Amino acid sequence: MSNEKPIVVISGATSGIGYETARLLAHHNLHLVLACRNLAQAEAVRTTLITTSGNEQIETINLDLASLAAIHACAAELAERYPRIDTLINNAGTFRLAREESTDGFELTLATNYLGPFLFTRLLLPLLHAAPTARIVNVGSDAHKYARLDLNNLQLERGYAGFKAYARSKLAQVYATQELAAQLDPARITVNVVHPGHVDTNIWNLWPEGNRIYPLMTNLMRRFMLTAAEAAHSVRHLATAPELQGISGAYFDRTKRATAARHAHNPALQRHLWHATIQLIERWTAPTGIAPSTQPQGTTLPHHNHSEPPTITAAAPVSAEQHTPATLPHPHQPPTLAPSTPIADLATLLSTLNPYLHPGSYVFTSVPEGTIVAPAQIIASIHEAEGQSLVITEAAAHEAKLPILARCAWITLTVTSDLHAVGLTAAIATALRNVGLSCNIIAGAYHDHLFIPIDHAEQAMETLAALQQQAAQR
Repeated sequence: MSNEKPIVVISGATSGIGYETARLLAHHNLHLVLACRNLAQAEAVRTTLITTSGNEQIETINLDLASLAAIHACAAELAERYPRIDTLINNAGTFRLAREESTDGFELTLATNYLGPFLFTRLLLPLLHAAPTARIVNVGSDAHKYARLDLNNLQLERGYAGFKAYARSKLAQVYATQELAAQLDPARITVNVVHPGHVDTNIWNLWPEGNRIYPLMTNLMRRFMLTAAEAAHSVRHLATAPELQGISGAYFDRTKRATAARHAHNPALQRHLWHATIQLIERWTAPTGIAPSTQPQGTTLPHHNHSEPPTITAAAPVSAEQHTPATLPHPHQPPTLAPSTPIADLATLLSTLNPYLHPGSYVFTSVPEGTIVAPAQIIASIHEAEGQSLVITEAAAHEAKLPILARCAWITLTVTSDLHAVGLTAAIATALRNVGLSCNIIAGAYHDHLFIPIDHAEQAMETLAALQQQAAQR
């Protein structure tokens, strides 16, 4: 499909901020795609927008962000229809007073506000890379300031409250925005989050039955709230303002760049949440044409020819027999990585390092030959004349009363490296040496594993990220 107008995909465009944003954008020289759960309502909105704006390049597509299978299907259809996407606006959201679950078994607020947009964005990255420059706009909320994330209770199976779930989903969104921005070249794709203000939307119509105080308080608060039409100007600003080109990973309060909550700046938790999210969404869906854990990230994604849209295949829904309770991965389990073709080219390896910092502390120890250590506790092992050298968790070493020779953080380079590749170890060691860090590197069959002094884990991650970015820009 040939299309000279910038293509903008916006979710949740049938009401509230989404509808008003679509109404504003319809008057721009844009090709609008309304991605909505209720297709009949979306078609009605489309008709209205065409009539009022005169812009006939407005289309609809079905998208249910609470269903991973539906998200895959929508992404596949978008790839069939369009050669690229210039702007993605993740606007759709929900608020639930009582805890509910999606068809995939996820807590519904988390699924709709965070997991769904996370997957949708990742699946559309090739289409965004196919545009000369592209933008991702995440519609957030300053409610994130009142939340804290507990990765062991991410789905609030304990202590659920409606506002708590909503605020947590918006905090997760801020973390994901910052992490994705760190992976992408801002000259090609930017991703930002905007708090459009305190807005009078349908969310405020929810209150517990029999509660007389809440409606009175809500009606009073509404006098000071923005209308959805007023709030939509902030979203349009992030989607279209020329002066925002190249700005990425930022938080905006309406149209002004602002600072997210202090606790929203936690690179370690941000990365752990990112990989935990990938594991959650991959657990429920079969591998697709764009497998999140194996697809090169950031500037390394291929720039697709406009006549050949990227292949995205929809995953089949998981059957009831396959369904298992939603849980986070074991804290010492690395991200799920499907084996891919080993890479030998040094430039490609460096530009796709994608380091993952494992939670916890790991130690080097040595035990006499014949000492029995449970295999599940061993991260790495090698036989030496002096005994068997092991890398295990610090907790396991203390439990077995083993000597601790070095305390380390464990970083996995998730790129699949060829065992015959030349120069990767030297490049990593040199980069770390230049900032005064020591490193022990162990090669696995598919990935390289770095063991860094425990107190310097974050510095090592920042150094590796800088090395990857430099390689990607060459």
